[in-house]
Amino acid sequence: MKRLRAWKLKKKELELKKFMAKLSTTSVNLKEDEIKIMILKLIQTEKLLKELAKQRKKSKKIAELTQNQQKITKKSSTRNLSKHANDVSRASVIETSMSRRLRSDFQRKLDSSADVSNTMAN
Repeated sequence: MKRLRAWKLKKKELELKKFMAKLSTTSVNLKEDEIKIMILKLIQTEKLLKELAKQRKKSKKIAELTQNQQKITKKSSTRNLSKHANDVSRASVIETSMSRRLRSDFQRKLDSSADVSNTMAN
């Protein structure tokens, strides 16, 4: 493993030396038009990168807003459910108390009618 690694490092160094020698011997022959085109392309890429950064920020803000909105709706829905449950339990309490009253009133009427029939029978 050590030999292989040493060989790879030496190979990279040799390739780098060859590349640097090749760079020193070559010259750049660009026309004005080519230079202008390269500059325009660089400007376009910079604009695109800026637009991408803006889009990322916008999408991040939108995602945060939707998450916050979902949290709010979850909280309100649980509140509404608890309110509904409280209303239902209150209604059931009222219903049971009313049914008890009706039963007791009905029982009193039955008792009073039974008393009347007993007195008439005597």
